[in-house]
Amino acid sequence: MSALLKIKLNFNKKLTRMISSFILLGVLIVSGCTTNTPKKLIRTPAVAGMWYPADKTELQNTIQTFLNNVPAEQTNKDNICAIIAPHAGYAFSGQTAAYAFKQLIGKTYETVIIIGPKHPPKSNTIPDLTEKGIYVDCANAYKTPVETTDINTSMAKELIACNEIFHPIPETGTDEHSVEAEIPFLQVVFGNNLKIVPIIMTDHSYETCKILADAIIKTTKGKNILIVASSDLYHGYDYEECKTSVNEACSLISKYDINNFYSAFINKNIACGGAPITTLMLVCKELNATNVIPLCKTNSGDVTGQKGGWIVGYSSFAFTKNTKTEFKPLDAQAQTELLKMARNTIESYAKKKEILKFKPAFPILSEKRGVFVTLLTKDDDLRGCIGHHESDTPLYELVPEMALASAFQDFRFQPLTEKELNNIKIKISVYLTNVYEIKDTSEYELGVHGIIMEKNGRASTFLPEVPTEQKWTKEETFYYLSQKAGLPVDAWKQGAKFLVYKTQVFGE
Repeated sequence: MSALLKIKLNFNKKLTRMISSFILLGVLIVSGCTTNTPKKLIRTPAVAGMWYPADKTELQNTIQTFLNNVPAEQTNKDNICAIIAPHAGYAFSGQTAAYAFKQLIGKTYETVIIIGPKHPPKSNTIPDLTEKGIYVDCANAYKTPVETTDINTSMAKELIACNEIFHPIPETGTDEHSVEAEIPFLQVVFGNNLKIVPIIMTDHSYETCKILADAIIKTTKGKNILIVASSDLYHGYDYEECKTSVNEACSLISKYDINNFYSAFINKNIACGGAPITTLMLVCKELNATNVIPLCKTNSGDVTGQKGGWIVGYSSFAFTKNTKTEFKPLDAQAQTELLKMARNTIESYAKKKEILKFKPAFPILSEKRGVFVTLLTKDDDLRGCIGHHESDTPLYELVPEMALASAFQDFRFQPLTEKELNNIKIKISVYLTNVYEIKDTSEYELGVHGIIMEKNGRASTFLPEVPTEQKWTKEETFYYLSQKAGLPVDAWKQGAKFLVYKTQVFGE
C-alpha cells in the first residue's frame, strides 16, 4: 500500500485550514421529528471544504481515485451487512475508507444506517448536542457537494420511539463530522439508489450500545439494511504506541471479541468510535453476520510521512453473514500433530507453568476453524471440555489454547494436577464446517450436527456425539439444550435461534 499512501490531493491547501482552524463553513437547515410543516427541509454539510473538497467534480474524482486504488483481490465480498470506516480528513483516511466502500459496489440496500460518535463542538455558532444518549436525524434529506440523499424519516421516527434516550437532532443541527464524512462515499457508490439514517451517539456506555442495537434489530427486522460504524482509532503523539494500539483494536474486532474490545475502548485510547463499533457488532451478532473481513489499516504518520507530532490510526472492515463453508478432513499426520501439541501444552503448564508456542508443521494446520478439546479419564469420565466456535484462529494456535482451557479453566472441575497427567486421554473435535444458522429445527440432524441454541442472551451447545451417546431424541436434545442454557425446558419451542456445525473427532 506504500504507493497509495503517497497520493496527493488537490485540496491540501484546504486541509491546512482544517488543521489550523475548525471554523464552521456550512449552514445547517434541518427539522426535528415533531415538525408539522410540509416544507422539505434539507441538512447541508458542516465540513465540506475542510474534511473533503467542497467542489462536486473534485470530490467525486477524489473518491473515485481512492476506490480505483483498491486492489481487485480485496473486493467482491458477498453478504455484507456492515462496514467500519474512518472519518478523518480524506487526505489522511480516505484511502483506508475506500477499502470498505469498494465492497459495496453493485450491491443494494433499502437503507444505510450510519452511526458516529460525538466529538467536541467545533463552533460556537451552533448549539451542541447536550443530552446524553442517541441522536437520530429526522430531516428530509442530506445534501453534500455530490448530491442530495433522502433520509428514511419513517425509520428514524421508529427508532426514536424505541426508548427515551433517543432524541431528534435539533433544527439548528450539529457540526459533528463523524457521520457526514461517510455520506459522500455512499453517494458515489450507490448514486440515487440510497436512503440513509444518520445517528450520533453522545453516550458511550455499554447499556446505550445495547439499547441502540436492540432498537435497530427491532426496527429493521426483515429489511435489507447496511450498518456503517464511523470510527478512527488511536489518537496521540506516539507513532509506535499508535501502531501497537491499532493492532490491538484490529485484533479484537477481527476475533469478534465484543466484550474485550469494549473494555479496551473504555480503558485505553483505541477508538473514538468504540461505541458505534460495539453497537455494530451487537447488531451483526443477532444477524449472524459475525464473519469479519479486515480490509486495511494504517495511520496518519504513514500517510503523510511525518511520524512525529499528532498521530491518528485508521482501519476498515466488512462484516458478512455466515453461510455454510466446508473444510477438508485432517489426515493422520495432522491429527497426530495436534494431539501432540495439546498433550505437550498441558504437560508444560502443569509441570512448569510455561505456555508453549508452536509453528504449523503442515499447511492445513494454519486453517482457521472451530475446535473443541475434551479431556477424559481412563474410565471415559469427563475431566474437562472447552471449545471455540468461530473460524477466526489457526488450528496450530487454537488447539493448544483450548487444551489449556480444558485442563485448567473448566469451572466444573478443579485444575488438572501433574499427578493426573498419565490418567487422562485427549480428544479433539475439529470443525468440518463453519457455524451457520438454520431456520427450522427440522434441518438439524441428530448425531451429524453439533448444535447451538441462543435465546435471551443465553446460549448452550452440544457436540454431535453427545445426544447419541446419551440416547436422546431430537426433542430431548432441545430440552437439555434449554436446561443447559439456564432457560425453561420448553424455551426452544419459540423465539430461539439455532446454529449447527459438523466435526471430525479423533483422540489418543
